[in-house]
Amino acid sequence: MAEANAWFDASLKGLAKGERSICNWDEDTITMAVEATTDCLSALTEARVSSLKLASTTLPFLDRQNSVVIAEALSLDRAISTMDFSASQRAATSALINCLESNRNGNQLLVASEHRRTKAGSRAEMLWGDAAAAVAIGDDDVIAQCLGVATHAVDFIDHYRGDGADFDYDWEERWIRDEGFMKIVPTVVESVLDDAGVAAADIKHFILPTDQARTPAALAKRLGINAEAIVDNQIASVGVAGAAQPLLLLAKALESATAGDTILL
Repeated sequence: MAEANAWFDASLKGLAKGERSICNWDEDTITMAVEATTDCLSALTEARVSSLKLASTTLPFLDRQNSVVIAEALSLDRAISTMDFSASQRAATSALINCLESNRNGNQLLVASEHRRTKAGSRAEMLWGDAAAAVAIGDDDVIAQCLGVATHAVDFIDHYRGDGADFDYDWEERWIRDEGFMKIVPTVVESVLDDAGVAAADIKHFILPTDQARTPAALAKRLGINAEAIVDNQIASVGVAGAAQPLLLLAKALESATAGDTILL
């Protein structure tokens, strides 16, 4: 792809590295979500599920609940609560906060799944990948505890996809970095670290989902987080998975973390 389109955008050659995960013709957001939640449930000794939440910006149905289709495929109890989260790359983290603030008994399943289309010859075509990831929130088989949550709502338009549009419209990468990541993110990070009573230097796993290769290191330096704590964004092996990226990287961090490690997402 880079060779075919380098005549009008030579920078694409620099992105022609690694591999990307791509849906097959018979896969979509829901099928990937079913696969991810099946794997998640297999790790629980007590598969008692009280709610299922699905996060995605590429849901196949506009006026039909998508999460209930997953619940049916998993043969979950019909007394559970199901909910879709969409319209933002923050859908998964918003759903995660919703789960953490809920007092429902039993395990809550959260799955994020993404299958995004890209323009031919675009930067997105070189970087994006399809993926799904799931986590369980509850009191059974606990491997991590939430120390704190902070939110910071800003209408920062780094990209958008309007109604009826097939592809995202992206703003300039440098502006996104300088005005978005470097100015907005520190505010919420400093807030959550202060509330949790955790020093930036004590973070062992720093997750910053982005398609900008150097931004996580720049932001970590700004915040006082050790460079060794940065979790690789898996761009070279999966690609940028949109709303699924935060949970995908969280699962990766949990798999490699040891007792006492602190994860910042």
